[in-house]
Amino acid sequence: MDSTNRFQCSRGQILGSDAIIAALLILFIIYLTFSIQSGMYVRAREAQERGALLSKTISVADYLMKDGLVHKERSGTGMDMAYSHQLEKGRTGLLGASALAERAGLQSLCFSLVALGEHAPCANAPVCIRRPAIIYETGEVGYLAVCAG
Repeated sequence: MDSTNRFQCSRGQILGSDAIIAALLILFIIYLTFSIQSGMYVRAREAQERGALLSKTISVADYLMKDGLVHKERSGTGMDMAYSHQLEKGRTGLLGASALAERAGLQSLCFSLVALGEHAPCANAPVCIRRPAIIYETGEVGYLAVCAG
């Protein structure tokens, strides 16, 4: 038996079987790398969009708590006095949710002033912010629910 010819390729053979297997493994690793990066990009983009939606919803909730639904009275000097966290339920109809959504850059928006123990009508939206408040008309403790999608 001739040991020197045992590991040589036959005449006309371009690549050995080991080289073909190595090339296939390299292609598979490249494919996995690109598919993992693509998945990470999609998840990062979804997280960024959800963060932007949350930020816009918080901005709308802040506006409603500080100015939009706040109970205001005229003082003796003729200036308006605003009572923080004392919200008027009657003003929810005066503020248009669609106009607020358009100004904030949201596709849909729903907000309501709800007493404790009650459920907000729009609580099934992707993002909901709840802020504690006092309902001016009844004096009850409740919360402002602002939901956006």
